[in-house]
Amino acid sequence: MTGRLGAAGAVRAVLFDLDGVLIDSYHAWFAVVNDAARQFGSPEVTLERFQSVWGQGIGADVKNLYPGRTHRDVEEAYERAMAKQAGTIVVNPEAAATLDDLR
Repeated sequence: MTGRLGAAGAVRAVLFDLDGVLIDSYHAWFAVVNDAARQFGSPEVTLERFQSVWGQGIGADVKNLYPGRTHRDVEEAYERAMAKQAGTIVVNPEAAATLDDLR
């Protein structure tokens, strides 16, 4: 988290890294990556493999996990799969209090 002070020393803006700070979507993304692999007929992505590529971005996922697929193919597969996983994303229990304190 970073903040920016205004002229009077008041915080004017705060920037958060979403995942790992406000939410935890690790397990949801693991399921999304494997859902996409099934859609493409690709091999299952093991937890060990997922840990080595987690957070690398869709372009790298295309190259490393889904050869022969396009960025758009993977993006669309992820969108469909994430819609099914959204309920598994865990909100950091301290996030609401932190946001309230910032107000």
